[in-house]
Amino acid sequence: LPSGIDVLNPYSDSQVQFLVNSFCEKFYSTNRPRILMVGINPGRKGGGLTGIPFTDTFALNESCGLSTDLPQSRE
Repeated sequence: LPSGIDVLNPYSDSQVQFLVNSFCEKFYSTNRPRILMVGINPGRKGGGLTGIPFTDTFALNESCGLSTDLPQSRE
């Protein structure tokens, strides 16, 4: 990569792996129909931190009911 460009890979963090697993079990463990929403939000305070697209740590706690020790942020 060019100088000054870094890769965000939140999935290498064990806490993020736990959060993504917990999120998927909580919201995707039924056979209800779903709509797939594809987009990009790799921001360092949102999906780039939590591993869950479009979800910062504040929304993860307040809207999803999943708490974390990751730095609290709002995007």
